[in-house]
Amino acid sequence: MPSTNPQVHCDASRRWRQRHPEAVKEQKRRYYLRSRDRLRAVRNARNRARSGALREKVHEKLGSVCVRCGFTDWRALQVEHINGNGRCDRARFTNREQFLREVLLYSQGYQLMCANCNWIKRHEQCEFGPGRPVTVGVTLSTITED
Repeated sequence: MPSTNPQVHCDASRRWRQRHPEAVKEQKRRYYLRSRDRLRAVRNARNRARSGALREKVHEKLGSVCVRCGFTDWRALQVEHINGNGRCDRARFTNREQFLREVLLYSQGYQLMCANCNWIKRHEQCEFGPGRPVTVGVTLSTITED
């Protein structure tokens, strides 16, 4: 008759797992295959919540308003590099969460801008990556005229 003591059962289970690592590995693989959609959904929700909270902290630290036009909708606010060196940060950080943590620690080189103001500033200061042509002075009327 099996023991009713939970500690004895736990010890026996631990010994079995140590003696049968391949069986344990196969059990874990089958569990993952059965549950992968649910596990991904849980992981994605957790990551979205963590990332959203981090982004909210960054917005609070940087003022929650576009520095050019005063726009306040968080959905369009972007963390902008004051000196235009975003390419260096993209190469240095492997994901957005690392970048946002950096902004929280060292916020002096960053500001918030709405998407429109950020792209306007980028165009005005010619903040384009290497190899990208800069077309200054091209308007729709000059393109459509024959």
